[in-house]
Amino acid sequence: ELILAPNRQEARHRSAGTWLRRIPIEALEISSTELRRRLSEARSVRYLLPDPVLDAVVRSGVYATKGRGQ
Repeated sequence: ELILAPNRQEARHRSAGTWLRRIPIEALEISSTELRRRLSEARSVRYLLPDPVLDAVVRSGVYATKGRGQ
């Protein structure tokens, strides 16, 4: 169970004693189609994918650069 702080941006988990804080962020307007297109054209997707996800995609070779025969 969470105990909400008066500022309504923080809460404490009753049994664990840990704190949670709400941090507002802006959503990115990006589609998976756009990501695939950028990757296939060897364009940057920096800040659009978490590094571990990008590393896995690159290792897989699924969206290889056009013209490499992959």
